[in-house]
Amino acid sequence: MGAVPNVRGSGQALYPVTRSREYSTDVAQFVNGTEQRFKVRPALTRLKLPYSALVPTDASSLDEFVDSAKGMFDTTGTITLKDSLGNSTSYANLTLDQDTITLTERDATLYDTQLDLHQTQNRDSPAPTVTATFPLFDVGLSAQRPHQQIRRFLSAVVDQPTGVRYAWAWYGEGLEDFPDGALEAWQLTLLLSDVNLITLESFFAAMEGRMWPFTFTDPDSGTEYYPCRFGTDTLQIAHNGVNNNVVVVPIVQFQTNDGTGTGSSAGSGAS
Repeated sequence: MGAVPNVRGSGQALYPVTRSREYSTDVAQFVNGTEQRFKVRPALTRLKLPYSALVPTDASSLDEFVDSAKGMFDTTGTITLKDSLGNSTSYANLTLDQDTITLTERDATLYDTQLDLHQTQNRDSPAPTVTATFPLFDVGLSAQRPHQQIRRFLSAVVDQPTGVRYAWAWYGEGLEDFPDGALEAWQLTLLLSDVNLITLESFFAAMEGRMWPFTFTDPDSGTEYYPCRFGTDTLQIAHNGVNNNVVVVPIVQFQTNDGTGTGSSAGSGAS
């Protein structure tokens, strides 16, 4: 299989590229909001590489690449991606997600196609340096508008055929070791430069997706919430152009907050 071929004489990929950093965490959630989390494997990368307006020689090179891989059979593909800062990152052990390649002739001798690949293993994944606070970007902020704040209660309800509801509130009812109110969650939609993307991705790697807890400061109230974690094991990055990266980041508070940012006495619940 080998390396993804160069196109337009400049590189192995063209904007836009979608790149996902994917961890795998088993999460056991308990009624009072505490959790047990277990790391399954290191991060793997998934790539969506669209190619547009290729000349016949470039289209033929990609066609031959899929042919050499025998579709999804081979797992030895490689690619090197470079950002605007000159940083290069190489990915090995890539396999295709497709047994076919479709070439669309959009104009006379100009072709469009797409390759979807993912890593099957990543033995070079370094041990993370665990930090405890969601980072600020170079503008001094951790969020941009629009962002969503979500408040989560937990209720047990039984609706009778007559319309009567029997309900129980697990949160906010004064139960020992249960949240004394709603738990918070946020969804951040971030438009990031390459510098700020490195900041976010380094922190996501340190947290290993959903694995480790951290402190997050609500962008409206300035209140610190702990323990929080990422709401996903996948950081999907849309590289739309130079210094033009879009990432949607879900964050959840998974345990009660005592108002000081230090969390409850029950601990982080991670193991």
